[in-house]
Amino acid sequence: LWVIKIDLNAVSSMFNEIKKNNTSVELKTAIDFLQRGAKHESELEKNFFENRLSKGNVVLYLDGLDEICPLYEEIILKIIEELVKNNHIVEIWLSTRPYESILNNVKIFFKKHYYIVPFTKDVQKNYLKKCLKTIKIKYYEFSKI
Repeated sequence: LWVIKIDLNAVSSMFNEIKKNNTSVELKTAIDFLQRGAKHESELEKNFFENRLSKGNVVLYLDGLDEICPLYEEIILKIIEELVKNNHIVEIWLSTRPYESILNNVKIFFKKHYYIVPFTKDVQKNYLKKCLKTIKIKYYEFSKI
């Protein structure tokens, strides 16, 4: 499996382009979104990724859904729909604050094929530690988080 984590805020310029140009969201747009979000730059990375994607060996983790909604919510849901419809994604994980409007739209979109699982305190702490390490911020004592 290939796991892709995409910060939706980081690719919001792509959503803006789609919206501004009134571009229809098709499979190519969805794959471009994944490539851009995963920061694949070389042709080798892109080709290898597209090969894995065509076999349906990808788990998608989209972070910050609430931060791009409602402005780009329809676009991201159409992108997800294209990827799912074409059997390219094994699982999709969405992170969002539990805003009622977003949860209702996700519920309608995914019908019965979703679960809402809040992070436990331990998961929140571990996630924060990993994020801080990733961005190389030193925290004086992780145990106090």
